[in-house]
Amino acid sequence: MHKLHFLPLLSAALLMAIMTACNKEPEFHQTYVERPADALLLVSGEGCKDSLVFMTTESFTMTTTVTTPGMSNDWYEYPDEFNSFTNNYNSTLVRFCVPVTFKRNDSGKRRTVVFNIAAGDYAASVAFVQDTIIAKPADTTPNDDDTAN
Repeated sequence: MHKLHFLPLLSAALLMAIMTACNKEPEFHQTYVERPADALLLVSGEGCKDSLVFMTTESFTMTTTVTTPGMSNDWYEYPDEFNSFTNNYNSTLVRFCVPVTFKRNDSGKRRTVVFNIAAGDYAASVAFVQDTIIAKPADTTPNDDDTAN
């Protein structure tokens, strides 16, 4: 008989524990690279401005790696403020547009920089590839001064 008195009390305590556990808001996690749409983007050897666009619900860090042997990292620039971000808003998707400036490539080499984004449990890498400028041959046509004699 005593067991029956505890059954409603036990059921109420169990129900309360379940309701408390379900009271948390569901969490939403996502990291997505919007531009470039592929993992690689070819940029002009003449020098140009382009952008890396991504969205994430996470705090992130971003680093770059130049994969061209012997090439320094002074041929591209982006604002330091995009090296890291702390997202204090749980499950809020934040969009970032990182402006990247590429200098003229007269190095004679195709060069590549990889942007690495680490966001929570997610990681993404995007490569920007810049072809070299092909030097034009010297103009060998005579001018009026050369033909006067």
